[in-house]
Amino acid sequence: MRIARYKWISVIAAAVLLLTLALPWNGGKTDMKGFSETAELKGLTVTGVSVKSPDNAVKVFLDTYFGVDFGAYESEKTFDEALARLRRHEASAMWAVDLTADYLCRDGEFSALSPGETPGGGNTRFSFGFAFAPESTGELAKADEWIAKAIADGTAGAARERWAAGNAELPSFSEDGKALYIGVTGTVPPLEIVSPDGSVGGAAVELAGRFAESIGRRPVFVVLESETALVHLMAGKVDMLAAYGTSENHSMEIPKYRMSVGYADVAEYRLVVNEKEVSGLITFMSVIKDNLISGGAYSLILRAVAVTAAITLCAWILTMLFGVLLGYGATGKKRAVSATVRGIAFLLRSTPVLLAMLLLDYGVFGTLHISSTVLAALAVGLYGAGTLAEILTEDDAATEADRTFGIYVKTTVPARLLGAKREWKRLMIGLLQWTTVAGYIGANDLTKVMQGIGNRTLFPVFSIAFSIVLYLVAVLITEVAFSAIGRKKQND
Repeated sequence: MRIARYKWISVIAAAVLLLTLALPWNGGKTDMKGFSETAELKGLTVTGVSVKSPDNAVKVFLDTYFGVDFGAYESEKTFDEALARLRRHEASAMWAVDLTADYLCRDGEFSALSPGETPGGGNTRFSFGFAFAPESTGELAKADEWIAKAIADGTAGAARERWAAGNAELPSFSEDGKALYIGVTGTVPPLEIVSPDGSVGGAAVELAGRFAESIGRRPVFVVLESETALVHLMAGKVDMLAAYGTSENHSMEIPKYRMSVGYADVAEYRLVVNEKEVSGLITFMSVIKDNLISGGAYSLILRAVAVTAAITLCAWILTMLFGVLLGYGATGKKRAVSATVRGIAFLLRSTPVLLAMLLLDYGVFGTLHISSTVLAALAVGLYGAGTLAEILTEDDAATEADRTFGIYVKTTVPARLLGAKREWKRLMIGLLQWTTVAGYIGANDLTKVMQGIGNRTLFPVFSIAFSIVLYLVAVLITEVAFSAIGRKKQND
């Protein structure tokens, strides 16, 4: 089949326009203002990783802690997003614990400002430890004992030093034993580090893995968002969190989580600010290199494309199989069955895919630890099945009592799909586009990976534009494929 010329022209024009607009046209020069003390940040914007408290409450805390009336506090969902915002100078400072501030300042890119008078006089403010669900008393006792030993023999301190230097690698852990699911947020490097491809590292991650091995379990690391990490723990999605503040839950009548003893102390919070002025000509080729080649970006993108393709293909298969079954049941002999099936199809096509995805992730399969890629394909496919059932039954209010399922599949379904060729094609393209929300439940699809790369390279608009172009090409390929299938069915 030939694709209409205007579609190719539209894709090429969109690609040129998007990628052109995504380039920085200021010669790579970014205006900077240096800061030597916290008082100079008065009235300016501070960023950080979102926590359970709303941004306005965090701002009040930061104003009090640093003795400065900041202009605004605007959080980001992940550490990388907050750091990218600081690098782009969309925020003047980022607040972090002293461990993280030291880690960021190790190569001179950033400086860290302490409050004029540290609350607590520089003594330990709190510690990071392992967090467990309330019923995990056995694992908690073992963790306390193991951490005490790791501190005494220097294991904990050595792990922190290696990761703080920025050159450590996560060791290989045993593949034997029952899985121990360990939540990792990447919020507190060098204790927790999450890469764009979803791989994890950090001193806390290493210690958590070694602890799991010490109790005969196989560590499995699950990447979570900081805001919802505790929710995942309480819902049984993970067995423990690698790094969490050692709160005793004193204000709770029934503790919602339990903390081990700490393995890393925090004395104060600091404000991280840019140290160096960013300058130099940023060329088109340098943007291409930074976003698509350097640091193995091409490998991450190819794997992300494979994940997106797998979600799409599985969703298409589920849509066809379950959609045909629903269509058959909706035109069945018994009115009660027909009405029930039509109601199920209505619910599936009316429920937003993102909400269905979150429901499957948190609720239906909450403690089964099913792959996020599978859950995404299931949610998209169920939506597609409900919509396909509507297409198959739209012009058929009567029942077909004498029809068998085999005849329905061989004759009725192809005939109706050919009669609703445009609707069928649009549905399949729509399912491809719905895969872009898979990252919300942790699937490393194309959208999530490209966003992560853009945040790290400081060219998020370029990464987003590049993703759009890839999806435009995918839509053209999908149109060709499904039009060819329809033409073959028509010839048969």
